[in-house]
Amino acid sequence: ISILIYSGVSVQTIGNPFSDPINFNFYQLNLFYNIVYPASILFTFIWVLWIINLLSWSNGVDGQYSGIITIAGIVISFLSLRFINVSDLDINNAKLAIITAGAALGLLPYTWNPSKIMWGFGATSAGVALAAISILSSTKISISVLVLLIPFMDALITIIRRILNKQNPLKGDRGHLHHLLLNRGWNAKQIAVFYWFSTLVMGFIAYLSSDKDL
Repeated sequence: ISILIYSGVSVQTIGNPFSDPINFNFYQLNLFYNIVYPASILFTFIWVLWIINLLSWSNGVDGQYSGIITIAGIVISFLSLRFINVSDLDINNAKLAIITAGAALGLLPYTWNPSKIMWGFGATSAGVALAAISILSSTKISISVLVLLIPFMDALITIIRRILNKQNPLKGDRGHLHHLLLNRGWNAKQIAVFYWFSTLVMGFIAYLSSDKDL
């Protein structure tokens, strides 16, 4: 994440439905003859770390993660090209998003139930890529949340539940949505397809909702 921020990947503003957008560049520091914006850096760090973890937590059953990354990458690539006047930067962002999606899709036959390989820390790499591209392509925080709504809500509810139960919010358990579905009798393939379908529906809604009032 530090490498991303040092390379210039940062969230400058986020939308506010009740007033003007929230600008994170309200305070600046001169650090070794470079102007830095502490609030922007802090929010970007937290946002990317959050995306990495919520996606990694949705890597619980075979095939689940590959489909989510594939669909989210495709949606973000379309969002990068949604403007009439597409810049070279938008085209590059779309390429990065579709490459990420293609890499995940290439792994799908091997991670489908019964899986032959596991993502491991590759899941973190995919999360970093999607988080960075969503910032660079001006996809907007709210649209990124909408595309990843199911993993987002699962992670948020998991953390709140653990805190209320006086547990370590970062210590793993079997209370994620895919675990609850397994307990209800769903099999791994059904859960994976459910996550794919929900991501696809949310991605379609996000595409239609982009650049409209929140």
